[in-house]
Amino acid sequence: MLTYNIRGVINTFGAYQAYYESDLLKSRTSSEISWIGTFQGYLLVTFSVISGPIFDQGYFRALIIVGTFLVVFGMMMTSLATEYWQLFLAQGLLTGIGAGCLFLPSVAIVATYFSSKRALATGITASGGSIGSVIYPVVFHKLRPQIGAAWATRIIGFIALATLLVSILIMVSH
Repeated sequence: MLTYNIRGVINTFGAYQAYYESDLLKSRTSSEISWIGTFQGYLLVTFSVISGPIFDQGYFRALIIVGTFLVVFGMMMTSLATEYWQLFLAQGLLTGIGAGCLFLPSVAIVATYFSSKRALATGITASGGSIGSVIYPVVFHKLRPQIGAAWATRIIGFIALATLLVSILIMVSH
């Protein structure tokens, strides 16, 4: 569930960029808009340098809770944003740091559950990211014309909240 949300939310930025270019931020260049998603992806990877040692010290649950809050809060604030800088802070910074809190633990926790076939288990876990990367953009594309981009983004935030809450409730580090 963690990789489903992390990769799904991050990879949905392509759908958001198309919307921003054609509607919300049409006065901005594609390059300027792409900085939001680039920064989000950068934080996903580089924040693992911080979240890795925190995970190793046994604060797995705290990382998952903080990451969940930041991803959901970032998406909700994205739904309210109307300016470039607001989108950069909400979608780029908050969601990026939240995803960074979730990324490393989502892969590392699998190794604590399996003593054999860890590679297979890790591969199955990583495949969840592909599923999220398909589902979230489809949700955004299908809902945006019907209920608007703001509510489509909120629904993505609610889906992330529901699935990440399941992770918080069932995952423990061994």
